[in-house]
Order: sequence, then structure tokens, then C-alpha cells
Amino acid sequence: MRKFSFFAISMLLGVAACNSDRYVVESDYSYQSDFKKYKNFAVINRVAVDKDSSMANLVISREIEDRMRLQGYKSVQKKPNLLVFHKIYYDDLLFQGFRQPEMEAWVKEEVNEEEDAKYDPTKYDLKKGTLLIQMVDSRNHHVVWQGYASGLFSENSPKSSKFFRKAVRSIFDQYRAFAEGYLMEQKNN
Repeated sequence: MRKFSFFAISMLLGVAACNSDRYVVESDYSYQSDFKKYKNFAVINRVAVDKDSSMANLVISREIEDRMRLQGYKSVQKKPNLLVFHKIYYDDLLFQGFRQPEMEAWVKEEVNEEEDAKYDPTKYDLKKGTLLIQMVDSRNHHVVWQGYASGLFSENSPKSSKFFRKAVRSIFDQYRAFAEGYLMEQKNN
């Protein structure tokens, strides 16, 4: 079972990485966050706020939940460690992002904090149809990670549920952290 879980996760990450060629995918993270301490999450449904009850929002929420569970997080309604928000921006927008070392290197503590842990701001000209996913630490209310896919609504892009699931997977390929203790549990099983 342990070998199957590791193999399944590896295959999912590999396949998803090859399928992000239709749109631009980027992510940013907070240097102040200890990603190893998070155990659970709640997806916050903003449909009532955005007045967008499209099929896309439901598909995106479900895919986020599936991906978080795949990475070892538990979905909880009371006192989650992470609050996960998502929003679709239907028009072009200028977005503030950061050039940073790969998140995986940061989580594994391979990055020199004094030399490499600097926020290098950059502006992204995001195209029509940007999906933004943000994770907020529920204790301090700071965004600890955000990922985005731009250009989802180009003329040639399909608008099927499969398309939106692929977009979420491509974004989550940038989120290289697992729930606290998850990899150890998998190793022991």
C-alpha cells in the first residue's frame, strides 16, 4: 500500500506537470510560514460574495479539496489550520507576484534564509480568465501561499469541468508541501 501511495502521488504530479501548456501558472509563498505544521483545511465558498454560482466554482472547490486530501490534509469545519479561497478574474489584470526559490527547496530548508529569502517583486500581466487560489493561516490571517493560472478563457480553451480540474491541478503542482506527519504515516504503512 505504501508503494502504491507514493507511486500514485508521483504519477499525479508528473502527469499534471506535463499538462499545463495552455495557460501560465505561477505561485508565491510566505517565508514566515512553517508549512510542515499545517494539518487541516477548509475551503471557503465565496459564491455568495462573488454572485457567481457557475459550474466552475463547484468543480474548482471540489478539486481543491481532493488535492489537499491527496497531500495529506484533513478537511474540517471547525478551527482549520488553513483557509483556502479561490476566485476567477474574468478580465485581464496586472498582478503583484514575487520571484522566489522553488517552494520545495524552502520547505526542505535547502534555501539560505539570509541570502535567498528575499521578496523580489514582479508584476504579472495576467490574461483573461485567471484562477487565483490562496491559502491563509487561520491563526494570524496571513496569506501563506497563492497560486494562479492565467489565460483560462482564451478563445481556444474549452470550458469543461475537466479543463477547470486540470487548471487546479496545475496550480497545486506548485504547492510542494504535505500535511504535518503525512509522509511519515505513508512511510510506516
